[in-house]
Amino acid sequence: MLDGVRHNGEHFDFIGHFYAIRGEMYYNDLVRQIGEHEGMIPKGYLPIGESPGGDVFCLSLKKPTEGAVFHWDHEEANYDGEPWEFNMTNLSPSLAAFLEGLCIGE
Repeated sequence: MLDGVRHNGEHFDFIGHFYAIRGEMYYNDLVRQIGEHEGMIPKGYLPIGESPGGDVFCLSLKKPTEGAVFHWDHEEANYDGEPWEFNMTNLSPSLAAFLEGLCIGE
């Protein structure tokens, strides 16, 4: 199964699942997950999937990183104020490159 995510050539995380436009379950419904993460993930990022540990993979909708895939680390998030980007890692310049870079989980 191609569920391993690499960053800088090393294993970084796993894809638990991607969100679906009309997911049958709460955990994989895109619209529900957008609402669930509102106020936690900075504006300008669209949540597209989740790791088994609860971190979120996001698509950047803002310049200059528009189209890039980021990893949002829930353990480093600012839950006491405005969302910040200090807990976000740019994994790939595009969704296509991100998908092509998936590997067998380690």
